[in-house]
Amino acid sequence: VKRLLAKWPEWQRPVVLLGVNPNGLRAAADLAADPTTGYRVEAIFSETPAVAAWPVWPVASLDEAIEVSHERGVRSFILCEDPSNRQTFLRRFSLLEDFAKEVRIAAADQSLHTWRIESEVLKSSFLLHYENPLTNPFNRILKRALDLSAGVLLGVVAAPGMVAIAAVIRVSSGSPILFRQMRLGRGGRRFPLVKF
Repeated sequence: VKRLLAKWPEWQRPVVLLGVNPNGLRAAADLAADPTTGYRVEAIFSETPAVAAWPVWPVASLDEAIEVSHERGVRSFILCEDPSNRQTFLRRFSLLEDFAKEVRIAAADQSLHTWRIESEVLKSSFLLHYENPLTNPFNRILKRALDLSAGVLLGVVAAPGMVAIAAVIRVSSGSPILFRQMRLGRGGRRFPLVKF
């Protein structure tokens, strides 16, 4: 079935390499050599010249490449890991997280397997795969409705126990019963957490 679908151009999703590493270039070659994977490598965004069979879209930085991808509607990416700069890699991954439909990671080594990300072995390379179902608006609405419903239901069920805990704290320690602590949330945003 995949071989039949591979002959239909619309079946192959365009994918762009962000950055370059040897495993990423091997992965791009593997994807190009095997049309049954369902991907078509469109281009490589790179700060450094790369020897490859695809057009290299020159950009000043990979952050700029992410912005250009967003403008062009590219939703599938292969993000090449640079082991010498893990923080930059993680920041770029978090930038893609909000709008990319899927991100495949061309890991420089096998250490990223500890993140429990799905892996895929190609002919001469391997890719790690992260798919974000929350880029679909229906899934975001459904998740929010489920979160609110479950929160309200659990709040009602837990209310008698929380009142009892508040009474015990008031008797044993005095006030205040509750205190606030700042925590990091989605996208690195800080929010106040109220605790006993």
